[in-house]
Amino acid sequence: MEMNTGSASGSASSVGATGSTGPVAVNEPKGFRLKLQQMLAGVQAVIPDGNSVIIPGGSMTKVEIVKRLTAGTSDYLTVDTSLTALRLARVQLRGELPDLRVLYDQLKASLSASFGKGSPLLAQFGLSPQKARKQLTPEQRVARAAKARATRQLRHTGGVRQKAAVQYQGLVDVSHQLRPQPAPSTGAAPSADVSPGVSTPDKPAETPPARAG
Repeated sequence: MEMNTGSASGSASSVGATGSTGPVAVNEPKGFRLKLQQMLAGVQAVIPDGNSVIIPGGSMTKVEIVKRLTAGTSDYLTVDTSLTALRLARVQLRGELPDLRVLYDQLKASLSASFGKGSPLLAQFGLSPQKARKQLTPEQRVARAAKARATRQLRHTGGVRQKAAVQYQGLVDVSHQLRPQPAPSTGAAPSADVSPGVSTPDKPAETPPARAG
């Protein structure tokens, strides 16, 4: 029996697609996707045209089975194409991000200089206007200083002068124990035999007595 090579088979066995960005790679089928493709190939090759397959709750013709299985495998192909396009878009974005960040910082600095750091117009550009520092009254300044001193006392974190005044006044017991190196052992100097008539640096050569004739 010959395998049906119609449009349904072509959609199920496609290994690639062509999009606006060029050829799109498709992942190798595996898992349930591979099972669907194998089932589709078996139905097209073994089931005669015009026959039906009995399933629980009724029966399905070969055409219906091929249509359902082809739609399922085509959905996988659509997902592959979308994922590939997403990967390409991310790569393109990563390449453009450095220049975009530089442009954003330049615009931010220029707008802040033009309108002023505290201008409410900066909010329309997504920038936070710099808030003016709140002016404290003399009473508020005195209260803040007193509160800070009380907090340092509770935390025992005084100022630089207070910390410098806190020093250890006790004694320090330091002991040293000397361990002299053992003296090197000195043995008796080896004796040297000096033959008569042989001089040494410390002793002149001796002349043997003459024998009487």
